[in-house]
Amino acid sequence: MRRIALQSGLLITTILSVPVLAQENRIEGTVTNNADIVVTASRQATSLQDTALNINVVSAERLAASGVTDTSQLQRVVPNLQFSSSGQSSFVYLRGIGSNIFGGFSSNSVATYVDGVYAASQGLSTQELFDVQRVEVLRGPQATLYGRNATGGAILLSTENPTDTLSAKFDSDFGNYNNVRVSAAVSGPVIGDTVKARIAVLKYTHDGYTTNLRTGDGIDTRDYWAVRGTLLIDPSETISVTIKGNYARENGAPGSSYPLEPNSAAFSNGPPFPFPPFGPQWLASRYSSNPREVYNDIINHLPTETYGGLLKVDLDLGGANLVSTSSYQADKIGPTFQDLDDSEALIRGYFPGFSEGKYYFQDVILSSNPGSGPLNWMVGGTYTKEKTKGGGAFLTQYGPFGDPVEPSSFASDKAYAVYGQASYDLSSMFRVLAGLRYTSETRSGRSGASSKKVTWEDISPKFSLEFRPRADLLAYVSATKGFKSGVFDPRDLNNVGNPEKIWNYEAGVKATFLDGRATFNANAFYYDYTDLQVFSGRQTTNPNTGQVEIIPLVQNAGSATVKGIEVETTIRPTDIFTVGANIGYLDAHYGKGSIQADTSVAGNPLIDINGYRMLQAPKFSGSLFLEANLPLGDESSLVFNADVFHQSSRYFTAFEDASLKTGSYTTANARLTYNLPGNNVYVAGYIRNIGNTLIVQSIGRVLPVGRAASYGAPRLYGVQMGFRF
Repeated sequence: MRRIALQSGLLITTILSVPVLAQENRIEGTVTNNADIVVTASRQATSLQDTALNINVVSAERLAASGVTDTSQLQRVVPNLQFSSSGQSSFVYLRGIGSNIFGGFSSNSVATYVDGVYAASQGLSTQELFDVQRVEVLRGPQATLYGRNATGGAILLSTENPTDTLSAKFDSDFGNYNNVRVSAAVSGPVIGDTVKARIAVLKYTHDGYTTNLRTGDGIDTRDYWAVRGTLLIDPSETISVTIKGNYARENGAPGSSYPLEPNSAAFSNGPPFPFPPFGPQWLASRYSSNPREVYNDIINHLPTETYGGLLKVDLDLGGANLVSTSSYQADKIGPTFQDLDDSEALIRGYFPGFSEGKYYFQDVILSSNPGSGPLNWMVGGTYTKEKTKGGGAFLTQYGPFGDPVEPSSFASDKAYAVYGQASYDLSSMFRVLAGLRYTSETRSGRSGASSKKVTWEDISPKFSLEFRPRADLLAYVSATKGFKSGVFDPRDLNNVGNPEKIWNYEAGVKATFLDGRATFNANAFYYDYTDLQVFSGRQTTNPNTGQVEIIPLVQNAGSATVKGIEVETTIRPTDIFTVGANIGYLDAHYGKGSIQADTSVAGNPLIDINGYRMLQAPKFSGSLFLEANLPLGDESSLVFNADVFHQSSRYFTAFEDASLKTGSYTTANARLTYNLPGNNVYVAGYIRNIGNTLIVQSIGRVLPVGRAASYGAPRLYGVQMGFRF
């Protein structure tokens, strides 16, 4: 803490020496009226309240007030959204729809787009949020415009662009666990009004939330830095070119799961654990009853490097607009060291592992000018190409198995789509919309001596009807089909999961009232799902090592239905106070169909899961927030933000296994900000997870320790300082 105090003192001195700042860069309150929010979910800039889509928009100010620093934390402010992780893979669930199938042989069911570019890698699904404009969460299958592998929905991240005048911002955060998070951005013209530039950087470190008692080191640490550069070139009034480049590196130690069964073979010194072909073995590992303490013989290490860029060309053709977006992204992970048995015994470790991926993206869209007449249309095409490879050695007490250098698995994916969408104003009150997307995706893979190549095709339509009885009220109904391509089992390429198909029937309303001081958005939906992909594990004996292992198993659940309601409301009763709520309810169950049981049932028999609750689908989730913005007499202001998040129980398996279920929990956060005179410089104090709730992120089975869980961050507190000019 002494180091933090010294850094804070130096920072305060620096901030107070900043000259008088421009008024257009004042720091204001965090809550924005929904009627004023502009979104791009329809591939055109439209008002949130005038867009007939179910969108949850989180502004940069709201992210800061709620302490949301990466996309995995969005579930605190977006109902029916879930994040979990495993190693370098991140899994996203929206309205109970997601995928826990890892590796290059699959994709997430909730698509992530950064500045319009599809983030193909599962590791890229979790994005650090710095120098961002907003995050848009689109619920439900997206079909026409963002339809690739978006059966659950899409997350759109928009970063800041260069400004017309010279500007800069600086934000810092110093907290417990030696947390230091510092970001900065500088923007402005380079050559008159023709060329503008922006550069943003982030450095983020903190000590581990969990201690490895064997070594005394902290795990789940962060050591992350990133830089993003943007060049905006406007050679004429009809041409605009945007060039962005990004680089990021993570050197922290990922977290380890906490064993939940102290009487398992790894800790009880008996009975001997079967370890063919070496015979039954005695295992001995110490155990701590504190969930923030573990005994691991291998120190986890997961270095990650990501980089890439995009080129966007926007042409005004007079009666239409043409936009081309090209991108290349790459990631490198490794050498990876992981304790796979979550114990002190040297039973299984990944030592070392690595993976590499290259991702190409091209999208071209031609659209009419908004407001040019009753007919609004767009047509486009998208092409993506992905190449990944990975490998590693398994380390046991009997020596390593596998090659630690040569890749053991390769995956390739090529997909293209053509799409079109048109809307027509039947009158001042009614509008109809129809869209269509054709997708062709070819996925190939090689794991060991096995190889596989499969192509899937689909046509996904969308229909909607909008009703606007007055300017501040919109009602809509829609029917949308979603499609997700098939998957391979990473260990057995002959185990192929069929594509998922979904129909979503939805009705919604968006209302603005009290002279714009209040908004109310609500919707109800019904999903009819076919061939929902399910990922579980089965016990088997590895023929190369003789070890009993849990290996992946890809299956299709037959059918599923999801029904739900979502409500978002914001009310500003006075100029000082703003209150709001985001609430989601889910009724998600599997339909007719049997799948092979996971490791909880001996022999892995087929089990009829008809009527079982879907995994990662809590019945209820929601948040409440309050903001009090009090102007002071010297042109300064005091802003208080508080929010509460609640989530009901959820399963981490498709079999309603109570041992792989977490209970409900509630967390609260608070932040107090003092904006200095002029509202250009601020100092804030915050506390997150006030009750120090133990948040279960995932529960799974690990041999030989039994069940193991991973947890979210504990109580965090600190101070923040920054400025704008």
